[in-house]
Amino acid sequence: MGGPLMHAMAAPTVVPDRLTEAWRDGIARGEFLLQRGVACGAYQYYPREHCTTDPGDALEWVPASGRGVVHTFTVVRRTPNEAFQDQLPYVLGIVELEEGVRVTARIVAPEIARIACGMPVSVRFGPDRESLPYFVPDETGPLSS
Repeated sequence: MGGPLMHAMAAPTVVPDRLTEAWRDGIARGEFLLQRGVACGAYQYYPREHCTTDPGDALEWVPASGRGVVHTFTVVRRTPNEAFQDQLPYVLGIVELEEGVRVTARIVAPEIARIACGMPVSVRFGPDRESLPYFVPDETGPLSS
């Protein structure tokens, strides 16, 4: 394991294409956008061509609250990707946003041992505004219902 292709991997960034263009533009502005069915009002994430609740419904892009709770997570202690070697260990989790969708993302906290399922988190963006968003503990208290 660990042939030449394993060492050529780069850190993930937002892949530019027509479907993710609005989402990428949101990241550049510091907004986490979700798609929402115009008629049904259902949120969805990741970007798709059609509404997953009502395939005939039109979609619109709307700003998300950027707040959620940790649904599940894992601590990554080994990786074949050299782009992440200096960041080990790091946390990869699934965050359930207030809007009800689940997002896979990094969770960054000063103490990894304090990350827990159900912990409130909020979205952050890298300084270059091209990296994938990540989540940090939300110290403002419990999320509103």
